[in-house]
Amino acid sequence: RGVWVWRHQLRAWEEEMLGECQTLLLSISLQDHIQDRWQWRPDPDIGYTVRGAYQLLTAQDTVTLDAAAGLIWHPRVPLKVSIFAWRLLRDRLPTRA
Repeated sequence: RGVWVWRHQLRAWEEEMLGECQTLLLSISLQDHIQDRWQWRPDPDIGYTVRGAYQLLTAQDTVTLDAAAGLIWHPRVPLKVSIFAWRLLRDRLPTRA
């Protein structure tokens, strides 16, 4: 218990990501007497609704292209994922008629 075995030696950026993940996990306090449950973050009081999901997906201020560019074209993101995201945000995904 508590031992991680990796297939290869972690690269510096992987170690950095692992450290961030461990920090996040250590900040979580699990409680045995409370049952796990799903929670819709946009509206935790009401929960998930189709209307709420639609509003979230169609909101105009969700992501600006300039703000997303740093994430889309990040060197660690595979090129095909970057191209897909770029096309998605510009509404240029190929579709069948």
